[in-house]
Amino acid sequence: MFKRTLPKPKPKPGPVRKTTTPNRKKENGFTVASALVSLVLVILAAGFIGSTIVYSKDSGKRSKIRFDMGSRLEFYKNRLMARPFQAPDMLPGDYSESTEGFHFTWTITPLSPTLNHIALTVRHSYRGKRLWKKTYLYKSQHIKNTDYREANLT
Repeated sequence: MFKRTLPKPKPKPGPVRKTTTPNRKKENGFTVASALVSLVLVILAAGFIGSTIVYSKDSGKRSKIRFDMGSRLEFYKNRLMARPFQAPDMLPGDYSESTEGFHFTWTITPLSPTLNHIALTVRHSYRGKRLWKKTYLYKSQHIKNTDYREANLT
């Protein structure tokens, strides 16, 4: 059988190009656009890392303040429990005391002639935020609280 071949198309007049881009030599390296994109990514990463460091530092400071509040609250709780039932600051009423940026308040409410309810609160202000802890305890005239470490406080 005969194989039929098509005639080759005639070339168009003008210079012959192999690609649609102008003839130029390929160079190794970065373009300005890729350098700017990578610079923006580095700046964003540095910003996120910086904000994370600042947040974690602030969170650590708040945790330390809350820990100090808890230990001071426990100290005041032991102090109040070690006081005699008829001490001047153990009579029914509202009391407050401030020390080193911590503000303590306690309210003593009589439940019976020999039993008092004590609401003890500690507050501290940090960067405009009020941090506070509160606890409740009962003080009886008939129970001697000599097992507290601060029992010798008067």
